[in-house]
Formats: sequence, C-alpha cells, structure tokens
Amino acid sequence: MGDSLKLYRTILGLLIRNIPHSAYGHLGRLYTLAWAIVGLLLEKCVSLTLWANVIQGHARYAASRYRRLQRWIHNRHVKPHAIYSPLIKSVLSKWEEAQVYISLDTTMLWNEFVVIRVSLVYRGRAIPLAWKVIKHAGATVAFTDYAPVLRLAAQLLPADWIVTLLADRGFCDEELFLLAKKLGWHYRIRGKGSILVYRKGKKGCRMERLCPPRGEARFFHNVRLTRQQIGPLHLALAWPANGQSDPWYVISDEPTDLDTFAEYGLRFDIEENFLDDKCRTLWNWTRALIQSQPGARAVLFGHLLPSRLWLPNVKFVSQSGSYLFWYAENEP
Repeated sequence: MGDSLKLYRTILGLLIRNIPHSAYGHLGRLYTLAWAIVGLLLEKCVSLTLWANVIQGHARYAASRYRRLQRWIHNRHVKPHAIYSPLIKSVLSKWEEAQVYISLDTTMLWNEFVVIRVSLVYRGRAIPLAWKVIKHAGATVAFTDYAPVLRLAAQLLPADWIVTLLADRGFCDEELFLLAKKLGWHYRIRGKGSILVYRKGKKGCRMERLCPPRGEARFFHNVRLTRQQIGPLHLALAWPANGQSDPWYVISDEPTDLDTFAEYGLRFDIEENFLDDKCRTLWNWTRALIQSQPGARAVLFGHLLPSRLWLPNVKFVSQSGSYLFWYAENEP
C-alpha cells in the first residue's frame, strides 16, 4: 500500500501542475482520477473493483471506494478532453519533429460501442490525441461522427507542424478530403475500387480498372475523383505480390511514388494500439464491467493518460510481470 500512495502523490502532483483548475472544477475529481490511474497501473487492467483495492483514505470498506469510482465515471462535470488536452499539448510543445503523421481509425467495444480515435503515429505505436465513443452496431461510422474528433485533434497540434492524415477506405469520403484541406493537412487515404477517376482528356472510369497486375504499381497525377470531380489529386495503385487479396488504392493530395505506400502503411500503428488495449496480458478493455457510454468514455480517458501519454517524468517499465515506477524530475 505504501507504493500506491507514493505513486498517487507523484501523479497527483503532475496533474495539478499541468491541468488548469478550470478544466476539472473540484479538486476531489482530480484526486479520484489520480487514484484511478494508480489502480490501472498497478492492477494492469480496467476493473473498478480492483482499482478500489489500491485507494487509501478514510473509507473503511472497498464497496465505498468502488462507489466513489462509479460516481466519478458517471459525473457529467468530468470532461475527459478538457483535462487531457493541456497534458498532451504540454508534451507536443516539446516535440522535436515538425512533420508528423496522424491516423484515424475505429474499434468496437463489447459489440455495442464504437471508439473513434485520432492518434499521432510514433515509433511503431500511436499516441491518442482525441477520441469519441458512440453507441453503434458496426465499426464504420459517418463523417458527422468522426469530423468533430478530427477538429479537436487539430486544436491540439502546433500551428507550424506539417501534418499528414492517414485513414482506411472506410473513411474515404469527399467531405473528409475537403475537411483535411480546410485544416491545412496533407493526406494519404485508401480509396475504394468503385470511385470514379477522371484523367485529363479521358472519360471517367472506376478506380479498379486502373489497377496494375499483381506485384506492380502505377501512379496517376492530377486526376479528379467522383462525379463532383474533386481535385486535382494523385493516386498510388498497387497489388502486392505477397498474396494480399485486395489491391491498395491510395489517394493523396501530393504527387505519389513508391514512398506513398510506406507513408500509408504507418496507419497500421494505431491498430497495434488497439491490440494492446484489448490484450488480456495488457490493459484488457474487454474485461471492463462498465458497459455504458459514459463508462466507456471515462475508462478510455483514465486508461489513455498513463498508457499512452506517459505523464511527464513518470517512467514505468515491465519487469517479470510486475511494474516498477520511479520519478525523475529532470528527465525529458
């Protein structure tokens, strides 16, 4: 229990120093958040019952501590993005790379909710910037559902950054092209074979008709897409020789070449994050017994803080199945 209290004090201090009071209103909400993070890190799963066991305080019974966490999760005054935004902005302000890739994707929770997430691609994984949880029957969502998430992510990124958006064909939408342009972002978005392509001096044809033979790639520049003839845009089309059943149709706002496929491939880093989230030996989202939309939002929020942002100066490493923590005031 001594370790949990020491970790709690370290995390609480970091939260207080980095989050303005206006973001959480009542200090008690920050106290509970700090204990939720401690519970997640020590128990290594999403479970209020287990988190309650690590909380120290005046409450004698675990049931009282459990109800405290429940109230926090369903408290409408707890605004995840209001608390998370100043933390992630603080980290990004020290970022050395001015040219970055962000990935847009979705995943299902309990076959009932969809998590829409925009993340910053980083070293084989992706750091969440913004997210949204909706009750939805499938992983494909409408532009009106994910557009606010992109706009929120844009508010967090430094204005002088060169940003490239990566997204799968489920997001291939005329409105997304226009929004990316409005936000000042480049993009590499996988297209669908049914999209109409208009080349200069030629009639429109479906993109799949331009697909090269297996093992080859083709590039088309200054084309226009759909009946609205959006463009000029650029295409990188390939059918990998490694047995993949579907060709790659990558749509770009910049001229394409073989490097375009490598850029688009960075999108899969966010899928690695989702696998981590659901892995039984890591954060194990699917074990969470909080199957409600407010609960899912709060669980994601408490989860994302330690597991993705790595709160400034708090280091944690896995060693023989347990976690070690230490605090280094002067480390980056």
